[in-house]
Amino acid sequence: MTDGAVFENFVREGSTSMVNMVGLVSKNGEQHSVSAFWNEARTRIAYGVIWLTREMKAAGIQVPPFATIKWRDRNKKWQNGGNVVSTTCVGIPCIKYRFAKGVAITGLEAIFPASDQWVFVTEISLEPY
Repeated sequence: MTDGAVFENFVREGSTSMVNMVGLVSKNGEQHSVSAFWNEARTRIAYGVIWLTREMKAAGIQVPPFATIKWRDRNKKWQNGGNVVSTTCVGIPCIKYRFAKGVAITGLEAIFPASDQWVFVTEISLEPY
């Protein structure tokens, strides 16, 4: 998703969400990823959140144990954020990455470990300080 797919989410004042339901599955032991990026840098962002659907083993849908997070800086260079363990955010499975204060963000990516199960990403959001 790129600019034009961004809108204000009033669940939390000031949150910005890039919304799309994406189903990801890897075959042959490959990783899979989802990303959102935009042209203008966002500042005063505390968290980047990758929202997931609940696990449904019978349907082959999993919540991955972790994701590797990358974020894009003001100069549109990808930075490694490291591995982040899956958790829940208001009762919904998510990957929640805390940004260092003062960074300017132009993109967020989650790379999921190889699996033969589906991972459904429902939203990528940025939460302000």
